[in-house]
Amino acid sequence: MRRIEPTEHQSQAALVDWVKANAYRHPALAHFFAIPNGGLRSKAQAAKLKAEGVLKGIPDTCLPWPADGFHALWIEMKRKGETTSDDQDREIQYLRSVGYKVCVCFSVDEGIAAITRYLGL
Repeated sequence: MRRIEPTEHQSQAALVDWVKANAYRHPALAHFFAIPNGGLRSKAQAAKLKAEGVLKGIPDTCLPWPADGFHALWIEMKRKGETTSDDQDREIQYLRSVGYKVCVCFSVDEGIAAITRYLGL
């Protein structure tokens, strides 16, 4: 039987659930947030968001806590088998060049592992 892989949305939502359930373990987890860059939108809504500063390629989530010589942890969630876009590659490279930790994770388990390693949990 073929296993159906979770969507990027499902994995990210599960990661957010884990973060909320584990917020007692570290004060940084209370500040974990998502960047609503992706998704289908009308042309009017896309123009409005662009005017507000939405930037293509920014990773999906951020944990704004300095650790292990980094300013913060950014996580880009992907479905297994997917790759990052050119815009994402450009932003990931930039964020890394200015002192941020950036991980591309292909499952909720990878996202949890990235956070726990980063915070030393």
